[in-house]
Amino acid sequence: MNHVSRPDSYDRFADVYERHWTVTSRMFIPTVALLLLPRLRADALVLDLCCGTGILAADLSDTGLRVVGLDGSLPMLSYARKRAPGVALVQADARSFGLRQVFDAAVCMFDSLNHMLTARELGAAFECVRESLRPGGWFLFDLNTEAAYLKHWNGTHRLVDADEEVTTSAHYDRFKRIGAFSITVERKGKGCRRPDRGAFTLLQRCHSDEEVRTQLRRSGLLIADTHALEGKALASVAGAGTERVFYLCRKP
Repeated sequence: MNHVSRPDSYDRFADVYERHWTVTSRMFIPTVALLLLPRLRADALVLDLCCGTGILAADLSDTGLRVVGLDGSLPMLSYARKRAPGVALVQADARSFGLRQVFDAAVCMFDSLNHMLTARELGAAFECVRESLRPGGWFLFDLNTEAAYLKHWNGTHRLVDADEEVTTSAHYDRFKRIGAFSITVERKGKGCRRPDRGAFTLLQRCHSDEEVRTQLRRSGLLIADTHALEGKALASVAGAGTERVFYLCRKP
């Protein structure tokens, strides 16, 4: 039986993400600046799909671009509202959204589309993006590769501060191509009024390059370029050690 992703899957993870993952998510801003921004006019209208807590949306807005952020999680959007007050925010499912605006570009970073747990879900997200773009509009997104899951999704880590202890464990099922990222939050201190939420799990799927290209073709988006991330360096050709691929696409 296929897994099905939930647009609100980050609701219980939002405050933990805000405290511990914002630094990591900032690493994609230079890549967007390099691959996408030179192709846009100064006042272009950009959709930040799966915008999360608004880190990229705020940065894009600061450059003068007009930005709309879309995410399925209200708690994540509440942080985005504080971080990017000049950005219009929309709660919607990445697989089934429709917006009145017509965008010059769309961007979806930090392996957000790996949360689409079937090829059909991935294709539905692509179709929504295509419908939201003007003719000639750009779409930049990234995906984790199997090399990333095999290297990084195989252990347990602890994040400890004065208020809480967060334990994460990751496991990748190579047969099902599904990665499970489990989080346990333990509140600390006798005066803590926040409830202990216990454990919850986020799922990702490793989409093959062939699968991605098939869904893009069916959705009507054309691949203009791809870039591979190996370590901290971008390469034009994916190799055995490629952990992340950036797809730059265009609506005809």
